[in-house]
Amino acid sequence: MAKEVLVVGAGFGGLEAARALARDPGVRVTVVDQRNHHLFQPLLYQVATAGLNPADIAVPIRAQFSRAPNAEVRLGRVASVDLGRKRISLEDGTELGWDFLVLAGGAQHSYFGHPEWEEFAPGLKTLEQATEIRRRLLSAFESAEHEQDPAAQRRLLTFVIVGGGPTGVELAGAIADISRTVLVRDFRKIDPASARVLLLEAGPRILPAFAEELSRRAAEDLRELGVEVRTGSAVTGIDALGVTIGGERIEAKSIFWAAGVEASTGVLHEDERRKPMLPHRPVVELLGVPRGASAEELKKAYRKLAMLHHPDRNPCDKAAEAKFKELSEAYEILKDDQKRAAYDRFGHAAFENGGGTGAGGFGFANAGGFADIFDEMFGDFVGGRGGQGQGRGSDLRYNLEITLEEAFKGKQTSVRVPTLTACEICHGSGAQAGSKPVSCATCKGHGRVRAQQGFFTIERTCPSCQGAGRVIEKPCRSCAGQGRVRKEKTLSVNIPPGVEDGTRIRLAGEGEVGMRGAAAGDLYIFLSLAPHRLFQRDGANIHCKVPIPMATAALGGSIEVPSIDGGRAKVTVPAGTQSGHQFRLRAKGMSVLRAQTRGDMYVHAVIETPMNLTKRQQELLKEFEREGEAAKTSPESEGFFSRMKEFFEDLRE
Repeated sequence: MAKEVLVVGAGFGGLEAARALARDPGVRVTVVDQRNHHLFQPLLYQVATAGLNPADIAVPIRAQFSRAPNAEVRLGRVASVDLGRKRISLEDGTELGWDFLVLAGGAQHSYFGHPEWEEFAPGLKTLEQATEIRRRLLSAFESAEHEQDPAAQRRLLTFVIVGGGPTGVELAGAIADISRTVLVRDFRKIDPASARVLLLEAGPRILPAFAEELSRRAAEDLRELGVEVRTGSAVTGIDALGVTIGGERIEAKSIFWAAGVEASTGVLHEDERRKPMLPHRPVVELLGVPRGASAEELKKAYRKLAMLHHPDRNPCDKAAEAKFKELSEAYEILKDDQKRAAYDRFGHAAFENGGGTGAGGFGFANAGGFADIFDEMFGDFVGGRGGQGQGRGSDLRYNLEITLEEAFKGKQTSVRVPTLTACEICHGSGAQAGSKPVSCATCKGHGRVRAQQGFFTIERTCPSCQGAGRVIEKPCRSCAGQGRVRKEKTLSVNIPPGVEDGTRIRLAGEGEVGMRGAAAGDLYIFLSLAPHRLFQRDGANIHCKVPIPMATAALGGSIEVPSIDGGRAKVTVPAGTQSGHQFRLRAKGMSVLRAQTRGDMYVHAVIETPMNLTKRQQELLKEFEREGEAAKTSPESEGFFSRMKEFFEDLRE
């Protein structure tokens, strides 16, 4: 029996896990996500600064599993996870079970113990947040255009980005760039190039997770764009009118948060969540060093205490083991400049629930882990590694209704599908006879062009040749240079025995032909079963309601019932059979797909009450009723009326 794997979250981690598991036919994968799209978060800043549209960095989750019959996608938000029962509950009340659970809820923004800041400083983790930042950003320039008060205008044209990680760096650079290059020509009363952009980082340098040389170069590039880069600037307050850094006040209407993230653990019960790792004693007290101790002093103090409390030197001593863990965690904070700055600023709140994981956004050093996913889903946008060329044709869907008998026996049939096929005049090249495509002047034959956004460069499919690297000067008149024409084609489809409602049959290469000789897509036949006049299907089993005469049910006998294979089956009816009784006929049900076995057939007895009785029949039934009162031939009725009598007696008491 296939193992059920439930993956919560369709970010990079959840999606890659689900795709890998779905390759195993012995596994059934269900992916649950609160949105129906997978998002490429590293380019969210491009959406936030109007460089890209949301659709450019989002792809449907279902599209990633269109060829995985053992994978299912559920749209929903997880309300709770019950690890004991192995069940999750969605907000709509649906419950899903699992054999194995993958929680890949990703990260959410951490405001280090100040959730009230989120209202004034939105983060950048979702498309909704990106479009909200874009709205605030562009609205600030619009409002400044008509603002008469110079102080209010300066506040509107001041943009503060909190956090010097990749997201903060990207966002600050993009805002400065569009202010000086894109928007500068669009306003008459203000000069967008005069906008003030500040990047605030609590640690000693921006991009602290990267090499110092990269941090230095990034800071220089930002300053060339006009960004004020401030390190060692811990924000202590945020409100609707600006930010506070210690004793300094910066008036700003637009504040964007990129300073911290935490794991999305809200779906777990409180007692199942990971406990905060850090002790609530001051870390400098644990190591016995002064607050301003040097790196060498920290290392020396840690080594001395770690040797004293190491578990190897204190076997079976739980207190020593806990002390060693506390010391290690304290040293991890104090030896890292960024973590130490966060601790000095927010205390232990900076590290609870994942808050100490560093700046928000995307770390360039981790890019290789999901490069293949990125190419597969966003290859048309940035150009995949597979070289240039037109994209394959579109996949097609064809709905086909079959009978229950055809699903049982299987069927060879044909379908007529309207589609795009290769042009017979130019043989799919798109060019007139005697001519040939030439190198595209826009991309110089590369099929991709580069665009500068701030100090970052992105690559996208050439809009002139659609990635082919060549253009046609003399297009074929029959297909207008497309290399394909619309027509109907007849295809043979083999429907195997045992298919179910919703079964999908793939015909590889029978979808639409791609442009100018590119590969064709696939055709997917989706099967639906027509209602049957006798049988109801339940997986491999079938059910049939059969009327049984009252006399046969009372006295016993036998009846014949039809079976799905066209035969007849004899059913022995024991005396006293009641309506609703089930008779099981083994191996008389449906065929099982790709197997030699069959399901069972269940016959449901429906005792038929006689109608249009003759006078003699009525007399016989009345005589039967009189005889039955003494013989107690109706135990169900007697039991019911006895319980009813007790019910009314209880009410009177």
